[in-house]
Amino acid sequence: MKLSRYTKRAITGGFISMLVMLLGTFLLGELSGYEARALIKNSVSGINTPCNTIALASATILALLLTVLGISSGAKSKLKKNYLGAFYKLLS
Repeated sequence: MKLSRYTKRAITGGFISMLVMLLGTFLLGELSGYEARALIKNSVSGINTPCNTIALASATILALLLTVLGISSGAKSKLKKNYLGAFYKLLS
């Protein structure tokens, strides 16, 4: 499988940023007296709340968008055609 130039750049950039993050985590744990592992363990238990918040916000935005589309269907507007077409493209 041959990778394109852009894919190789993306992989290289991801690898470099991973190294920078690992180095920063190591230095934070060694130089400042904090243990990075303990901080990560404490924060992992609270990661569920932001994930739930994002899911709830997405569902709310979708419901509001569908409400606007329903209201606009009564008026003679191109809003429903434009946004409903984009919505169907996302689903397919």
